[in-house]
Amino acid sequence: MKKILILILSLIFILQAAACGNKKQNNYDLEIQCFDWAVYDGATEDSIMTALKEKTGVNFYFSGINGQDAYNKQLKMNINTGAAPEVFFYAFGTDTSDVNFWAEEGIIQPLDDYLDDYPNLKTLLNSNQYKNLIASDGKHYFIPRLTTANNWGIYMRKDWIANLQNRGGQYSDVKYPADDGSFTIKDFEYLLEAFTLGDPDGNGKNDTFGLTLGEQLFWGLPMMYAFCDYGWTITGNQNNKDLTYSYTTQDFKNYINWMAKMYKLGYIDKTYYENTTDEAKVAKFQRGKYGMLIANTGSFVPWILSNAVFSADDVMFIAPPKGTSDIGRNGSGGFMNFGGWWGGFFISHNCNNIRNALKLFDYIYSVEGSRLINYGIEGVHYDIGEEGEIVANLEGRNKEPENTFSKAKDENGKEVNIGYVYWANYITLPISEFSTDKITVLDTFEGYKPEEKRLATESAKMSNNHLRPINDLNQSIFNFSGWSEDFSINTSEMDDLVSIYATCMITGNSYEGTSGIDNLWNKLQNAISSKVALCKSDGISTLQSLGKW
Repeated sequence: MKKILILILSLIFILQAAACGNKKQNNYDLEIQCFDWAVYDGATEDSIMTALKEKTGVNFYFSGINGQDAYNKQLKMNINTGAAPEVFFYAFGTDTSDVNFWAEEGIIQPLDDYLDDYPNLKTLLNSNQYKNLIASDGKHYFIPRLTTANNWGIYMRKDWIANLQNRGGQYSDVKYPADDGSFTIKDFEYLLEAFTLGDPDGNGKNDTFGLTLGEQLFWGLPMMYAFCDYGWTITGNQNNKDLTYSYTTQDFKNYINWMAKMYKLGYIDKTYYENTTDEAKVAKFQRGKYGMLIANTGSFVPWILSNAVFSADDVMFIAPPKGTSDIGRNGSGGFMNFGGWWGGFFISHNCNNIRNALKLFDYIYSVEGSRLINYGIEGVHYDIGEEGEIVANLEGRNKEPENTFSKAKDENGKEVNIGYVYWANYITLPISEFSTDKITVLDTFEGYKPEEKRLATESAKMSNNHLRPINDLNQSIFNFSGWSEDFSINTSEMDDLVSIYATCMITGNSYEGTSGIDNLWNKLQNAISSKVALCKSDGISTLQSLGKW
């Protein structure tokens, strides 16, 4: 049916496809498309692009549409009308149905048969981190955009702790959270209480809260992991295992009960569920009335500090709390391990020379190539410092065309081309360690002000020190992208429903005439039970067919 639909759409939109499909008028060999790359469509090439072409012999060009939503809409339209770009970026999350459909229809090219000739890509796609990034037929179809393994963090007002300690009184015994694994959910709860009831900003008013976070369920993960798992996990042991949807377990209900308690006590932002965007959530923290914020780290730091009533010296990152024998699961906790990727690049059936594309990406995904596309040319755009650090050469960078380097501010507040190469950020961060055992990327936070860099570096260290381990049992589904279309769609729908019910259970609101945690819990389980059973059966069958069960 889908094949027929594609043919019909192709006939309807054939004129549009012809108009926006092939752009080879400038004798380029390869088109690479990504959102926010419209500024490079026909633009004068920067010297980093030129160097990349000289290194690989591939004559490529960039195109795109500003804005990810607009880009995705146009991309899918072009694919449906037979005008898929030769190489294109697509960011997908838990819903992998598009990728699997494109693979089934031959719209995207499988890579495995070529990898022996491209050692860097072979190492990447056969590594422990990325070997499961496969479609439902067991083949690799995309080259992941490499990022840090975790983007989460808990920002905390450390000056509030100092204020409470120095003032004396009820909460003078509050402590800075330990980073040795001993910081517990009980300790976290006491911080929430002190920040809410102890007047930590010293204005004599009861107008502070312990925590603000976003509306979506996953923004509570650093606390959730003290109680339960996230999404689908393999439970049991090798001889008696099961595929479990975590939101049907008693452990998840325990987390909901704990969050509801914190909310009722007033420790959590009363309107956190209205924070539907990062902007709304961050703005609340910036105004100085919340002691903690769960948000992205690293690149978010300059934004968090901008327009804030506090300085970088007033903020620190803290470890995710661990469960105890009294609250949660004893010893359980950590930050989510994403494996270090977000979306990736696909080679479509319209690519005239797949080996050209693979040659280009094979060089980019080397230590040397990733350094070139992120920092530029050594001696021209940067120099190596005494301790091996990257030192920006502003004179060389400012000679490049507009939009080559991302903008940042120098020590005088002047906007200059001091940041990363703009387009490279959508491909991979600089690769620092490269083997089948581990692939890591280096984020030097180049272009950050000293106080921003200190805090961002602290966040990266904290995140890496507390990544959740991927055990042998769950290695089969770590980064796995080969779920069937039904599994992906049903899981996505269930996740959305769980988020709605969880918010109502935590805040004490009713949903469709039902209120109370126990009543809402039972209603939620009834609402998703049939889909859970279907997904479980489908998921196990898929893993078995791929030899992963």
